[in-house]
Amino acid sequence: MDTPPPTTALVVGAGPGIGASLARALAAEGHRIGLVARDAGRLGRLAADLSGQGADVAVRTADAGRAEEVAEAVRALGADGPVEVLAYNAAHRAGRLTDCGLDELRHAHEVNVLSALAAVRAARDDLVRTRGSVLLTGGGLALRPSAEEGVLSLGKAGLRAAAHILAADLGERGVRVRTLTVAGPVAPGTAFDPDLIARAFLALRDGDEVERVWTGTDAGGA
Repeated sequence: MDTPPPTTALVVGAGPGIGASLARALAAEGHRIGLVARDAGRLGRLAADLSGQGADVAVRTADAGRAEEVAEAVRALGADGPVEVLAYNAAHRAGRLTDCGLDELRHAHEVNVLSALAAVRAARDDLVRTRGSVLLTGGGLALRPSAEEGVLSLGKAGLRAAAHILAADLGERGVRVRTLTVAGPVAPGTAFDPDLIARAFLALRDGDEVERVWTGTDAGGA
């Protein structure tokens, strides 16, 4: 009997903070890792780091401001092993709603919400087959919107709503959808260290709650 291919854990928005930490944590679980981001140089460095630790890594460049590019990348990376984990970590900030042009606002919405949905739709069949999970990086601005960060506040509110809707929709088919609402600035060596956040994300995935608000006060238990 042929050995089934290893499952894939995808990180969309694989930047140097939460995205990289999530990739490392998922690699430690034994997943094949797929990385998606716009910056090819950063992707290459993270892939080399993970490969040096023994992980099987594949990368695709895609602009989260173009939802179809993200969907294509997800489909391509899942071709060699079904997607079991899909983490979406991309975000775009553009200041105040009243100062932001409509084209910029549309671009921000594409990054903050639409590309996340496109990624989930592209991986949906795999996620159902593997009874996998979707991890969406939320933000405290969804709970306490800011005029100064109006565009990102709107985006994080939309992503939070999407997480709860998808949890109800896909949960009926065995897929766990989770969002960690990160209510503070991410910085190494603090209670909002990306490695702590990644561990909290995986603990949330394995529990029953759809959402957890990460305030840093329980960092010791992550």
